[in-house]
Amino acid sequence: MIGIPLHGDGKEAFWSSLQQLIFATAKGGVDTAVMKRKSPYLAHNRNIIVRQARNWPGATHLLFLDADMEVPSDTLLRLLAADKDMVVANAYLKSEQTKPLVDVLDKTDNFMSIHIPPEDGQLHRVHRAGTGVCLFKLHIFDTIPFPWFFQDYSDPPKNWPGKEEDLIEGKIMVGEDTRFFMLALGLGFKLYCDFSIEIGHIGDKVYTWKDYEAQHEEDKT
Repeated sequence: MIGIPLHGDGKEAFWSSLQQLIFATAKGGVDTAVMKRKSPYLAHNRNIIVRQARNWPGATHLLFLDADMEVPSDTLLRLLAADKDMVVANAYLKSEQTKPLVDVLDKTDNFMSIHIPPEDGQLHRVHRAGTGVCLFKLHIFDTIPFPWFFQDYSDPPKNWPGKEEDLIEGKIMVGEDTRFFMLALGLGFKLYCDFSIEIGHIGDKVYTWKDYEAQHEEDKT
């Protein structure tokens, strides 16, 4: 199942790359079905899609694709080849001050974004990511309790580098993707990232790892 949570109509480049992905995946011998869910509530959209995927006859995996991503046609085949319970591709924040949307825990148990260029990339264990391009084996939702995706407030991590005005009553907002991975990792599942897959994040332009490297090259000079 390819699940697309929508709160708008999606980007034209996304729909084009989706069609190419479906074609390449079928050519690789894998059947797919597409489930779209549109509402203003992203976490609810994801939960609806998970329920549909679990009830879909013969479905073994769920690939979440956000409609502002541009993906290579072989993305699903490569994620399936990883054969992991949870595996993502690394996207970059759609901002002039871009950064990777994949994190690892540092020695002080704080999240730290990790950048690995695709030409040197391989499968790595990570601890948090966006779910814009994320493949799950459906069996994990038998263990992770409902609601699978929801936003919540939590204590900020130790040595949190954020701003005081971002806190409400001393709590920080935790997004539905971060909350999900915290639950999953707490139950013993492992999250991986295939850094070899080049993802474009569509904003005022298409942001990629090259924008991040250009930005940091300018910082060096």
